Amino acid sequence: MKAKVLFFVMVCAAMHLSLMKAGAQEVNDLNAKRFCMPVSFHNQPVVMAEQEDEQPVTNESDEKKVLTVELTDGLTLANALGDDRYTVDSLIVKGFMPQSDFPVLYDLALWGRMTGLNMKHCKVEGDSIPSNAFFYNVQGNGKLYDEQTHEQLKQNTYYCLNYIKLPEELKTIGDSAFKHSYPLTRVLHLKGELELPEGLTDIGESAFGCHWSMSCHRMVGTLRFPSTVRRIGYGAFSGNWFNTIVLPDPDVEIGPFTFFASHKLREVVFPEGITRLADAMFKLSNFGDKEELVLPETIEELGIQTFALCNLKRVVLPTHLKKIPDGCFAQVPLKEINLPEGLEEIGDEAYVVYKESYSPPYGKYQMIDEITIPNSVHTIGRYAFYEQDFKTIHLPASLTQIGVRAFYKKDMQYNKPCEVYAYNPVPPTLIMDDEEDYDNIFRAFNENDWQDSEYLMRTLYVPEGARDAYMADRSWNLDYFKEIVEMTQAGIVETEKDCMADGEADIFDMNGRLIGKTMVNGQSIDTTELQRGIYIVRKGNASKKIVVK
Repeated sequence: MKAKVLFFVMVCAAMHLSLMKAGAQEVNDLNAKRFCMPVSFHNQPVVMAEQEDEQPVTNESDEKKVLTVELTDGLTLANALGDDRYTVDSLIVKGFMPQSDFPVLYDLALWGRMTGLNMKHCKVEGDSIPSNAFFYNVQGNGKLYDEQTHEQLKQNTYYCLNYIKLPEELKTIGDSAFKHSYPLTRVLHLKGELELPEGLTDIGESAFGCHWSMSCHRMVGTLRFPSTVRRIGYGAFSGNWFNTIVLPDPDVEIGPFTFFASHKLREVVFPEGITRLADAMFKLSNFGDKEELVLPETIEELGIQTFALCNLKRVVLPTHLKKIPDGCFAQVPLKEINLPEGLEEIGDEAYVVYKESYSPPYGKYQMIDEITIPNSVHTIGRYAFYEQDFKTIHLPASLTQIGVRAFYKKDMQYNKPCEVYAYNPVPPTLIMDDEEDYDNIFRAFNENDWQDSEYLMRTLYVPEGARDAYMADRSWNLDYFKEIVEMTQAGIVETEKDCMADGEADIFDMNGRLIGKTMVNGQSIDTTELQRGIYIVRKGNASKKIVVK
């Protein structure tokens, strides 16, 4: 049997080491269905800058050198700055600037002291900031070399571009234009609030993106998009510190990982009519102490890993949602899982938890006592609820397929025993790949103690007359349960043998809360006012556990 958890740990370690090496790639492979990402963040204060139209964009004192350059009559930026360019702390550029001048700005940020750049009244050629304008693509070992002598150079590691004002007539921002490239170079480390000008239509891939670690831009406040924007590329704002993100109109194309690892995110404002959230859109984002995220009713589709590794406590899903995609809430420390009626499919690793190999970056796992799968779900994917610590599981009559290890519990060190209620008289078919050599849905016992095994799945309750079918299925039989018990047509399982007298009785939920009254008539209990679930009916010293289907 394959040791998948060990594989996850190895992947996690490899990812961490690769990011620490020069030239490492960002962790953004949607095909890798694992969510192990060791993270650490520093809560360092951000100093906001004065950003008036005609003022330098800097938080430095007046003693710093501020230079205003007006480009006219073919004057290039290099000629305008002269030999004293590396002593400029804050630069204001006006007039027409050709694309060929952007390497000069990059040069000031890398080798000079420039920490502020104001281009608001600058007309750039093509109304575009080119790709990689301030992002350095280093050589293999991450070091800088002189192009002529090939000798290693020493850059200015203290100063870097912190504050920027974009041209007011800007239309496009190229791929990786302001991408943070630390620890390979210190070209820019943006702070403060970002103002995207009206008229901007296209924001390229990783335009303001960062690595997922703490070495990132620290732009804060509210991120708003102009009404003119039509496309936001892959990872365009990943790794930033925005507190609020106001999403653009629903017809705007938004790529995967757009707001990945938003470390200080507290609020997301959804536009009216939004229908879809992109893959990994908010993955690894910190929502702080936000108790609840309510998704708009208009959303019809969530993306793969959309909220994976976030610290959400409760998510209110749209009532007409049909599918929860692969890894959508993987490694999320939810306090409860509420699935809407009408849901049809739960994807692979949708709510997976890997307790032993990895902990969520923000917060601790919560124990969820009970999960009820709506009676509209036909498929539950592989590892869908892996190591979720349910005490009670309700599987609907509509369920026809269930993935390998969908409700697998590792051992008693991490999980408590559980009871399962399956309402389909035909055992759901197991989903597994050809390469998988195990066929269990549940964990049967504590493998750390084979001699005195403690069943983690104590009892499987099945419809009346279905016990033989479940006993004959090797994915459901007594290899995984201590016992299999049939329910009556009314869904009632008698757990106490005491005779209950006729008359009014109390009804309690599984947390011991009194929720109402019911009538007992012989062996019949009135359940017409009860929703589907498990209840305790008590009259005097007699009690019964009932399951309402």
